[in-house]
This record gives sequence, structure tokens and C-alpha cells, in this order.
Amino acid sequence: MPHIAITMIPGRDEATKRTLAQKAQEFMVKELGVEPKFVSVSIQDVPMENWQESM
Repeated sequence: MPHIAITMIPGRDEATKRTLAQKAQEFMVKELGVEPKFVSVSIQDVPMENWQESM
């Protein structure tokens, strides 16, 4: 089961994050030839001041 983990600086609304997650999932489904239920996506906001620590 592939998992896509997206880490980014805060500032995007939930609708934008949801769209990003859906498009990332759709890409993986197409590229790997698997069903959407097998591809999960998480999005984590990391404040700029903590960016280096989180990477």
C-alpha cells in the first residue's frame, strides 16, 4: 500500500489540501495501476520556524 506524505508550510485552506491529496492519489493510482483504496495521503503543516527540525 503506497502512502504519500506531504509536508508544507501552513497557509492553505482545507479545500486546497483536500484537492491536493485527491490529485496526488489519482496520480499514484494511474502510475501504479492500483485501486484508490490502496493509496493513502497525509498532509502535515509545519511552521516555518520548525521546518529544519522536521526534515
